[in-house]
Amino acid sequence: MLDKRFIRENPDAVKDAVRVKGIDLDVDELLDLDRDSRKLQHELDEAQARKKSSSKEFARADEGRRAELRAEHETLDTHLRTLREQLAETNEKLQGLLLLTPPSHGRTPRSGPTNPRT
Repeated sequence: MLDKRFIRENPDAVKDAVRVKGIDLDVDELLDLDRDSRKLQHELDEAQARKKSSSKEFARADEGRRAELRAEHETLDTHLRTLREQLAETNEKLQGLLLLTPPSHGRTPRSGPTNPRT
């Protein structure tokens, strides 16, 4: 399996390797899923930061503001749940495609006299 960063930085080389080895893998789809995964993770991180900030404000707020913040928390919780589900689904698909990538020759341990993994 290849590293996601390597695939992002060398898509043409990966496409060539997939073609030469006869692997049924759409590298562009893999790259799209990787981009989606990173975007969703960023959105999730931002939403979690907003909730944390809102929670700190809640501790200092008066009763009227707390009611508003409770409603915001419910909305944020729903949004966070949705983002987590989307991220899990995207990562599952991405992982399935990553498992199809050919091994990297320069990074895979070789068997032989210097490597007892034979």
